[in-house]
Amino acid sequence: MKKYISVFLLLLILLISAALFGGQEYAMASQTNAQTSYEELKKTNVTDIEVFNNYEINRINIDNTRYPYYETYIYKFTLEQDGFVKLLLTADNLTKATYTNSNYSEQDATISATVYRDSKLLFQVVPTITARSSGIKGETKDKVALDKGTYYVVLKTDKFMTGSKSSTLVEGEAGLILYYQSVKSDEQLRPSSVGSENPLTLDMTFYGLLTVPNPKDYYRFELKERSLVNINYLYESSRAKFLLYSGNRDVLLTRQFNGNNILNEDEILLEAGKYYISLEALTNGDGGRTTVEVNAKPYPLELKLRSKTKNSYIEVNTIDTPKEVRYLKGNLSQKDINSSRWRTAQLITDELKFGVNSTGYYTVRVVDDYGNMIMETIRVTVCDTTPPAKPKITGYKAGEYEVTGTAEKNAIVTVKYNNRSYTCQADSKGKYTCVIDSRLVKGAKVEVYAQDISGNVSNSKAVAVK
Repeated sequence: MKKYISVFLLLLILLISAALFGGQEYAMASQTNAQTSYEELKKTNVTDIEVFNNYEINRINIDNTRYPYYETYIYKFTLEQDGFVKLLLTADNLTKATYTNSNYSEQDATISATVYRDSKLLFQVVPTITARSSGIKGETKDKVALDKGTYYVVLKTDKFMTGSKSSTLVEGEAGLILYYQSVKSDEQLRPSSVGSENPLTLDMTFYGLLTVPNPKDYYRFELKERSLVNINYLYESSRAKFLLYSGNRDVLLTRQFNGNNILNEDEILLEAGKYYISLEALTNGDGGRTTVEVNAKPYPLELKLRSKTKNSYIEVNTIDTPKEVRYLKGNLSQKDINSSRWRTAQLITDELKFGVNSTGYYTVRVVDDYGNMIMETIRVTVCDTTPPAKPKITGYKAGEYEVTGTAEKNAIVTVKYNNRSYTCQADSKGKYTCVIDSRLVKGAKVEVYAQDISGNVSNSKAVAVK
């Protein structure tokens, strides 16, 4: 009992001293006791923060009577690179005691730990954990992703309470374990932002980290030519958002998705140019590893005019095995790519070329097996507009099934007989043989004309079957 009375008398002397200096000095002490230097906490470095590891304990001495009304202790820790942290706080060796003139009692002491990004303690990055001397430990529920840098840990106990008849104080030792797992990251810019995006290399996986201080990452990539682009992206934690932007910052794709280490995939046909991507964690206080990979398959469509003055035609170079290739005369814009005019446009999927016999614009549209469409336009200023000479008919004997003769080399020859038309092609020497499906009848009319590669049509030649 004498011991308790001695402690109480000591506290009473402290109160009397405070009264002598005045309440104003105590108020000033409360403000000027803000720390300007901070003790560095020991970290327990681990390779997997989810697995039990050996640990180092930071032993924190607690005595809330040292600075009356000031029950906060601030420490710091520094991360050499981005990574995850977890905190474990114990209060087993803390005591909360109340002293009166004739009595001493103990209560359940509490202590909390909160992590901030800044020394002014404005930006909290780790949820507050609380431990009690009754054996309840405070533990960070989930790992927390943080950028490299310095962080500040505020340890806060019950307030020192004193009155005319009693005083309550907390003293003893708290234990704090700080687990840290560094994370591999390819990010050159932390934080990244609009105008300062991390560069992506095509066909290579980029490893990143969304953190609590910086829950949004920005990327950029460039296409040298039109390509079918496949974008794979992953977030290991909770909900997130993916956006793809054009070079003008227009949004091309928006996806909200659940993380959970599930690989997401989008495919889009893009023209040559610069593009931007953003990944954003949607849950407050959430963070985790990310991957982004952009694969590009070139989707060429090149139109070339061949033989400008004789047998002019446009050659189409495009993707392998297109599903459909058509052309229209005219200068069509991208908004016309789904126009109904394409339904009746000339089909050239097998030939991948078409003749031209008039100047102006020609537009070609290619469709692949997945429905992706690309379109290109060419302007023709000079071409073959001269019709071929009338073909000659050398064989048209009654009772036969053939009409033979000569025409311009490689021209398409049309034979009209008995109100029906039959076509064949002249060979490289100009010879043609056209088979009809009924016998030639003496005296019947046979009419023949030729069309060159450019589409120019000759005058017709007519004879009567002998």
